[in-house]
Amino acid sequence: MNAFIAKFLTIAACLGPTCGFGALSWNTQKIDLTATHGATQAMGVFYFKNSGNTPITITDISTSCGCTSAELTKRIYGPGESGEIKAIFVLGERTGQQENIISVTTDEIPTSSVLLVLRVMIPDLVNFSPRMLLWRDGEAKAAKSVTISPATGYKFARVEIVRIDPSKTTARIESLEEKAKYTLTVLPDSATWAGTTATIFCLATFSDGTSQRFLLYALVR
Repeated sequence: MNAFIAKFLTIAACLGPTCGFGALSWNTQKIDLTATHGATQAMGVFYFKNSGNTPITITDISTSCGCTSAELTKRIYGPGESGEIKAIFVLGERTGQQENIISVTTDEIPTSSVLLVLRVMIPDLVNFSPRMLLWRDGEAKAAKSVTISPATGYKFARVEIVRIDPSKTTARIESLEEKAKYTLTVLPDSATWAGTTATIFCLATFSDGTSQRFLLYALVR
């Protein structure tokens, strides 16, 4: 496994009683996870069993977004045989509650699918005040700032701008109080002022060496 993707999350909690889908029964159809600091992926395992008297083939597995993949070691399960589906969610730059659906279809009921739900709570380790900068059309073309601070218990090593889209938007970042906080100052592209939407991609690195990417927005309406 790539060293960059070294950290996985294990199941924090399983919700719901044992449930059935034809002869295929599941120990749960919902899994809730909470991301830990520094993790890049989250993994939940859905266990199932063929409770019927004939073999069952899993014909299709799909996920609700490209950030989630589903792994199955084989497709055919005999009577009484158990298996598992590993749902892997890539955290990326996301924060907050994330919900992903894994749809499973078998040859027993080919016209219907069982839906497995993987929920991941990704704590936001960076605080913003405000998160979005807004200028009204006709307002003076003056720069505005965002104050960036770490969540309680964390300490910044540095905060930097990775890229700006569109690139003509001006943004600079400065440390305050010996890196305890940072201020990000933004001025949208003045040539296309009205209707401008700018995204500033940033990276916060913490004192323990881990990091979190985050986005800030500048809008002119």
